[in-house]
Amino acid sequence: MPDHVPLCVVIAGPPGAGKGTQCEHIVTEFGLVHLSTGDIIRAAIKSGSPLGQEFQSYTNVGKLVPDALVVKLVKDAISKSVKCRTKGWLLDGFPRTATQANMMPKLGLHTDVFLQLDVPDDLLEERICNRRTDPVTGTIYNLVFQPPPQDPVVRARLVQRMDDTKEALRTRLDEFHANMNAVKKSFSDVTTKIDGTASVADVKRNTLAACADTYERKLADHELPNWLESIGHAAAGGAAGVAAMALIYPIDTMKTRLQLEQPALPPGLSGLSMVTAMYAGLPLGLLETGTVHGTSFLAYEFIKGLWIRTKLGRNLKPGEEAPTPPFVVHTVLGCIASFFTQTMTLPLKICLVRVQGGKASGLSDAATQVLKESGVAGFFAGLTSNLFMMINPAITFIVYERMIKLFVAKRRESLSRPPSPPASPTLATTPTNSLSQTPFDDDLDVPSTGLDQLISGFISKAIATAVTFPVQKTQAMVQGSAEFAGSQIQALQSLVRDGGGVLALWRGLGPKLFQAALQQSLIFRFKVPWAKVLLDAIRSDRQQKRRNIPSAG
Repeated sequence: MPDHVPLCVVIAGPPGAGKGTQCEHIVTEFGLVHLSTGDIIRAAIKSGSPLGQEFQSYTNVGKLVPDALVVKLVKDAISKSVKCRTKGWLLDGFPRTATQANMMPKLGLHTDVFLQLDVPDDLLEERICNRRTDPVTGTIYNLVFQPPPQDPVVRARLVQRMDDTKEALRTRLDEFHANMNAVKKSFSDVTTKIDGTASVADVKRNTLAACADTYERKLADHELPNWLESIGHAAAGGAAGVAAMALIYPIDTMKTRLQLEQPALPPGLSGLSMVTAMYAGLPLGLLETGTVHGTSFLAYEFIKGLWIRTKLGRNLKPGEEAPTPPFVVHTVLGCIASFFTQTMTLPLKICLVRVQGGKASGLSDAATQVLKESGVAGFFAGLTSNLFMMINPAITFIVYERMIKLFVAKRRESLSRPPSPPASPTLATTPTNSLSQTPFDDDLDVPSTGLDQLISGFISKAIATAVTFPVQKTQAMVQGSAEFAGSQIQALQSLVRDGGGVLALWRGLGPKLFQAALQQSLIFRFKVPWAKVLLDAIRSDRQQKRRNIPSAG
């Protein structure tokens, strides 16, 4: 089984149906993690985790444990297991209530196949009530189906478990049927019934076949065409860029005005007029940033595809997992994609600078000004500096990658240490672990969290912005005015000569640093989970359509 598409199985069956045996077969065949709620609860209590403490706070006083807490415990156990996330899981004895079953998908526990072992109650009675155990050897016999040897000594010492009586079995079967009736509706579209009265070999074969067929379908649904995955990443990147710009647009306007050596806030304005001025050109800003980040991710996916084809010497085969570029290659590809995108969207950026600087009322006005002043070439003012600006994403990627690995190493270290015993029981719950991955922690045992990504994105972009700010500032100056005839050298000389020396090159750094760092951190935070949501929705739609196709029979 590939490690990037986990198989998620729930198995249910009455006592005596052979559920434990089938679980062993599934684990052996598919490498899934076999989870039982009893084991999970005991491990959580023993570890002293907040969820384990909360569970114990109910059991200590004899209160019924809420379904929500049980589901959170299961979710927490799966989230912390690398094998669960890569190979998959097999849930046995869970869920037991309709509430638990309904909560599973809300917490990201999506079941691929629900295996229902069917055995009539009267046959179960024969299997269980005739069951006897040899206390010396531990061998389990059945007086009807697998009788013990005729040795009178062996037969004399056989014992019957207390819960193998007819009365105890009836209680257990009533409980099972009640649980089954409560949860089966939630899994109706993924249920496969297994005839538990068939031969041992047939039950095993049918169980494994149900899992294998489900996994083949999931793999087919998961492996989207490369072009569709690329568009999904580009759409998520563009949407993340638009969302980030919408949140910080006034800061972006202040940054532009300061780069143009203007006051951060338009003088003589207040109230609604000031708000209107700070949001001037918002639609153009959203268009520009959405285009920049959308095409940047699309260009990266395209260039990465070329790298993969070059590395393999061929195209990827259907279902084949693409190799991950090493970090250095990833950084170089990102810089090339950034240069291509920044160059392609330069006309939009130039128009936005003029609108934010108060020199144009909108896109058409700004475009008309540029054409009158410099012709078509004016739309590419500052183009050469884009080559130097490739250092900006390089610094961002390098610092971001280092910080993410540092955060993850610290978390792994803390998880490996035994927890200190709490001073007193607490009812506080812990948030569910984030499963969102970045391009840099796919090989790590512990995933980075959203907060890790926000902090790392902010600091990495702040450092990159501080290093490259003079180039960005002079680029904005030649883009916002024809005064320097498109020459950043003239703009730089003017700043140093008339603006107060070399330090003038970094004047206005504060708002630009905050704007760029905040915007980048938000994009890092939004893009990965949004891409996952979008692509998972496409996969889910493909899977649903497949289920709705009538079988040939």
